[in-house]
Amino acid sequence: RSIVVTLPEGYDDSEAHYPVLYLLDGLQNIWHVAGSAELLTRTGHIPPLIIVGIKSVNRMRDFTPSAAAEIPYSGGGDTFLEFISGELMPLIEATYRTHPFRILEGHSLGGLFTAHALLTKPALFDAYIVMSPAFWWNQEAMVPKATAFFQKRPALNKSVYLSIGSEDGTGMRHELTRFVEVIKEHAPAGLRWEHREMDGEGHMSAPLRINYFGLKFVFADMQ
Repeated sequence: RSIVVTLPEGYDDSEAHYPVLYLLDGLQNIWHVAGSAELLTRTGHIPPLIIVGIKSVNRMRDFTPSAAAEIPYSGGGDTFLEFISGELMPLIEATYRTHPFRILEGHSLGGLFTAHALLTKPALFDAYIVMSPAFWWNQEAMVPKATAFFQKRPALNKSVYLSIGSEDGTGMRHELTRFVEVIKEHAPAGLRWEHREMDGEGHMSAPLRINYFGLKFVFADMQ
């Protein structure tokens, strides 16, 4: 599997250690994410980041947390998460000067997977940017899963930014809203989260703005 890594300006001339953003659909999104990160770093809104873009091979297999009967190769989300934690993270941390703070970002099915990572292995990442998530998957199975997860945790020191375009499908937006209602009702102490709709954006145009505002939210205490 191909990955592409962008290093912050000045990396070679410093001894600093940098937070890492793991970006799903990496080859598709790396350009706008790296550009926004550079701008936000220059304006002091976020620290310099190492960005790891992960190439998609089979999104329906790798990003789905459970199998659907009509798609026999679906449900490989746990295997893909094992690849990230067991192979990719050790490679990145052995190769680059990384800070322990990690962010996971994904769009659509990748947003579904990002939420799955939070609910399955919350220790892996410190912050999550969930973009236009496909929470319709398997009859909205993530909603009861989220309810059970948050009810069991009196405290959770994580940051979660959930967003979607206002012109995305009504079902997509309503399904995200139902997931957000679970957080509202059961949010553990220490959980920082925000839900926002991007006015005038559709499913494919929203990620640029969601990434920008999501990174600002994650590092809101920088200034």
